[in-house]
Amino acid sequence: MNVRDEVNRYLEYCEFRKELDQKSLKAYRIDLSIRAFYNYLEGEELVSEAAFRRIKVSLKKISFYQGLYRGRK
Repeated sequence: MNVRDEVNRYLEYCEFRKELDQKSLKAYRIDLSIRAFYNYLEGEELVSEAAFRRIKVSLKKISFYQGLYRGRK
């Protein structure tokens, strides 16, 4: 699976199936939601459902811990 190709296919899906406007598509390109993209991959049966559902870490927690790590240096 080529991730770049799948991201492009996902963005095409968002444009034509979800009918997102150009501003929304631009935002998706800049800050692609990992969960939304994973849901798309699930729907296309390119990944198993269980892999992502087990992860319970929020982006806020990741940012918090990255800040702590950077502060140690």
